Amino acid sequence: MANRIRAFSFRMRRAAKADRLLDSAAGCARMLPLQVQSHTSGAAGPDCAKGPPGATARRAVARMAVGIGGVVAVAGLAACSMLSGGSSGESEGATGGAGQNASTSGSDAGVGDGAAENFASGDGASVPGNADGSGSTSLDASTSGSTGSATGSDGSAATSLVYPPYAGNGTVDDGITQLNLYRTLLGQSQVTLDPVSSAGCAEHLQYLICAEAKTGTTGYLEHTETITGCVTDGGGVAGVESDLAWGESTTNGVVTDQSLGEAVDLWMNGLYHRNPLLDPGLTKAGAASSGGYNCLDYAAPGNTAAVRAPSPVLFPPEGTTDVPETFGGYESPCPTAVDPADAGTCGGSGFIVTANWYGWTGANGSSSAISAVSSVSMTDVATDAAVPLFAWYADTIAGHDPLPGYVHNEIALVPQASLAANTTYSVAIDATISGQATTLSWSFTTGTRAAPSL
Repeated sequence: MANRIRAFSFRMRRAAKADRLLDSAAGCARMLPLQVQSHTSGAAGPDCAKGPPGATARRAVARMAVGIGGVVAVAGLAACSMLSGGSSGESEGATGGAGQNASTSGSDAGVGDGAAENFASGDGASVPGNADGSGSTSLDASTSGSTGSATGSDGSAATSLVYPPYAGNGTVDDGITQLNLYRTLLGQSQVTLDPVSSAGCAEHLQYLICAEAKTGTTGYLEHTETITGCVTDGGGVAGVESDLAWGESTTNGVVTDQSLGEAVDLWMNGLYHRNPLLDPGLTKAGAASSGGYNCLDYAAPGNTAAVRAPSPVLFPPEGTTDVPETFGGYESPCPTAVDPADAGTCGGSGFIVTANWYGWTGANGSSSAISAVSSVSMTDVATDAAVPLFAWYADTIAGHDPLPGYVHNEIALVPQASLAANTTYSVAIDATISGQATTLSWSFTTGTRAAPSL
């Protein structure tokens, strides 16, 4: 089996909204201070030998893709392995979480179906929660020592949320349904399928299939359209606005193409793909699926509005159960590499946890709400043992933002190794957000599943 995901273009567009670049072509080089090499194609991986009856053959072709002057650079690495009755994930690229409800400094406010979420936005300043009690994320956050309640507005105990089951084969509509399962987990609005941007996605997939044939690169992924004879009328624009993925699995000689729902699961498992899919301003999306290729256009005009989340977006949200133990790796930029922009192959890790302040600005009107981070931690609740981190990332924080603009308004924790099964973990972040000292604390529980595989 082979599968990969990638979405470099998202970060260029987010940075553009933050006035970090004026256009994608001229701004690309400015976005990447690291030294990178441009390539137009990658070597295809070797065919994997057939495994025993019931086994799944996996061919993993890891790709590093960065944009220089609007041209995607691709370097190919290939490896084969056999999984008895199993499969594996491979990903390349862009990310986030979602915001819900809040309370004033020094006070408590229950929100969500029996859950509580509290975020203090400054002494005497109020950020209201949802009037109807909807929403499902719980957190403690304060600017002056306030502590949130542990119960919802109805006084009942916080309810448990379950991480969505992975998608199987299905239609594009099924893929949008899968996306909405994740958004429902966070109490967010549902996304509808947009026919106009879907047509652009379909054209870009035609380009990718044509480029695969011309270059001989299986699973060719590129956001722009540069291969002569393959360029479409509207696909190039859609490619830059979208998350892209390709995957297929082979079991007992039967090839199954990756579905859009399976691509959504992969994007949600990564760091750099999650963000646009959980933006509270996302209301509609273009989407297409063909030949194992998948496209989801979140940034076409009218698809995502500029919305300030009422509180920080946590993923996974408070109390979530059956959270995957791992991040599957193969994402580009790579969150588990010393140099995320030039990783070659990208290894896996424990499940990546994120907090995002969508639409927030700094105290002085700066584009980033995050001005300082004093501590981050993840802890095994039962043993009180700290979880070793490979890295933590935070927008604009020196030493923790190797690709400026790629984790806009976000703080992310990347565990060194797989989390333990059926284990509750607590996450704590102390930071300065919009000029206010802020403490976040929440927990989630893993299940017995690894990262999505196709």
